[in-house]
Amino acid sequence: ASPDAAATYDELLGNLWIQGITGGDVTNGTANVYTWNGSAFTAVSNMSNAIGAGTGLIVYVYQDDDYSTTPDAGSFPKTLDITGGENTSSAKPSLTSGADAWTLAGNPFAAALDSDNLFADNTAMNDAVYVWDPAANGGAGDYISWNGGGGTLAGGLISPFQGFWVQNDNTGNAPSLSIDVADKSTGATFYKSSPVPVLHLRAHMGDLSNDLFFSFTQDGLTGKDSRDAFHLVPLNTDAGHIRLGVLQGEQVLSISNLPLHLDSEIRQPIRFAAYEPADSGWKSVGGRVTLSLVEARNLPSDWVVEFTDRKTGRRMDLSELD
Repeated sequence: ASPDAAATYDELLGNLWIQGITGGDVTNGTANVYTWNGSAFTAVSNMSNAIGAGTGLIVYVYQDDDYSTTPDAGSFPKTLDITGGENTSSAKPSLTSGADAWTLAGNPFAAALDSDNLFADNTAMNDAVYVWDPAANGGAGDYISWNGGGGTLAGGLISPFQGFWVQNDNTGNAPSLSIDVADKSTGATFYKSSPVPVLHLRAHMGDLSNDLFFSFTQDGLTGKDSRDAFHLVPLNTDAGHIRLGVLQGEQVLSISNLPLHLDSEIRQPIRFAAYEPADSGWKSVGGRVTLSLVEARNLPSDWVVEFTDRKTGRRMDLSELD
């Protein structure tokens, strides 16, 4: 995403090798700059077009900065820089219409964006954000997320230049999202704690790992609510991945948001699966898995949290996990 109010695609990405797009280095070849049209990634038509405040992009970055048979040695890391005026007013990205539809938005500012503030401004949207992190999952890449109380996106802060996914709720009402200057994070708000009770679990299998969060809020539900976050399929199809999640119908959640005030026992079915690359995408594989408790934060003292092995029937108190 661009923090410059009037930046074009070329002004942001011009020092990279761009192909398959008018105004790029060459117009032939497969395009490597895309936006999301609501159902699929669509190649940018012209590099001289304005990006638009709050618009998220996906870019394939080649090692070569010019067309040559020998890749440029030592050309990573690459640096993007832009000169201009930062957005000084609210950004209102164009949202995909329809129930449960997804939009690829972006941080329109030169400072971190606090997604907790962002949640308060939206209408008919779920209160979860998703960011692609190429360093997650043992370096194979994975989506990290945040729902206002817990998640792998540290503090819910979205970096400058960062694109992120948001999803409409299931009502079908017209969604709206305003990314305001007041949503920027500065000073003491950058590092913050939350009173929301959170459980954080992690599964390891070799070099791969995946995280699962349970949060408990006043508006939480045992069924789907706006703070639940899905486990999204990774962008990288050349590496294996694992997923640890809660089954909710046919969907798998990476963050399950539950009621804060409990009148009876709540059970959450946890699923683990591992995959390796295959011609059609991925195929499932087996192996030894280690499940660990990363954090139990702000849990009421009278709560009892147990894990049950459905195969052996063994019940484990949370305090037994390391």
